[in-house]
Amino acid sequence: MFRAIADMMCQMMGRPMTLVRDGGTTVSFVGKIVGQRADPLLQSAEQGDMLCVIPAAQVTTLVPKKFDRIIANGRVFTVQFVRECWDGAELAHYKAIIRG
Repeated sequence: MFRAIADMMCQMMGRPMTLVRDGGTTVSFVGKIVGQRADPLLQSAEQGDMLCVIPAAQVTTLVPKKFDRIIANGRVFTVQFVRECWDGAELAHYKAIIRG
């Protein structure tokens, strides 16, 4: 159920993006990019990092991973970290920290 909700929310409020992996593999999706505040305890996020929500329903052929690129509105971002978000046994979406 949450998978469908995440997909619907990204379709309504997101923007078209492309996930690109070295070797030429690409997947188009509609996702959401929001600002990310650097966490001094984790020391992993830097100033200017953003959070990208990627609906799992739209990227079934390619799982995002570190150093993939996301292209949105002509800007190129590099994936720094990816977390899977599950709803029970169903993968709902991915949350990726992106930089660029």
